[in-house]
Amino acid sequence: TTFDVSWKRFQKIEDEDGRPLQDVSADTLKLVLSEVLRDLRKADKCYIKYELKQGCFHITTREK
Repeated sequence: TTFDVSWKRFQKIEDEDGRPLQDVSADTLKLVLSEVLRDLRKADKCYIKYELKQGCFHITTREK
């Protein structure tokens, strides 16, 4: 299975517990996303391609 995840646009989701949302920069969110994807790649869960022109990560899942 292959899918794309944008690293340019993020949408805030309300917390179910009613905790206030924090303002986090798009750069910080991109960094966190890239770290999570890196960990998944290192665990042989997926292949990742960073797409600069499209502003997304191309992700292909791996089956073991």
